[in-house]
Amino acid sequence: MLTSGLQHVAAMYAGVVAPPLIVGAAVGLSGTELTFLTGASLFTAGLATFLQTLGVWKIGARLPFVNGVTFAGVAPMLAIVDTTDDKADALPVIFGAIIVAGLLGFLAAPGSPGSSGSSRRSSPAPSSPS
Repeated sequence: MLTSGLQHVAAMYAGVVAPPLIVGAAVGLSGTELTFLTGASLFTAGLATFLQTLGVWKIGARLPFVNGVTFAGVAPMLAIVDTTDDKADALPVIFGAIIVAGLLGFLAAPGSPGSSGSSRRSSPAPSSPS
């Protein structure tokens, strides 16, 4: 199990580190800033994994999932960089977009306070004797 766990962490690490390197390079971050962005990505992935595994309130599946950065967001982030006049202003816009999208996703999730669905399963109504 130890070797399988190490393999899983190694595979996860590459997926967590690559997106901030791509976006950071597109924004034109220095080596120090790129290191900080990558560290923030690793910290956030660890925090998300912790919340997913332990579960807090309605957050988390309470299973040992490793959460991380997704490549699905890289293209929209690069589009934000391309449409921003000053590349230094692109990163705050990207962070704001991620926060808004995360809040909307949380509110739309089943069982969340803002959704119409519930995560509780209702038991079938008792059948009447015929």
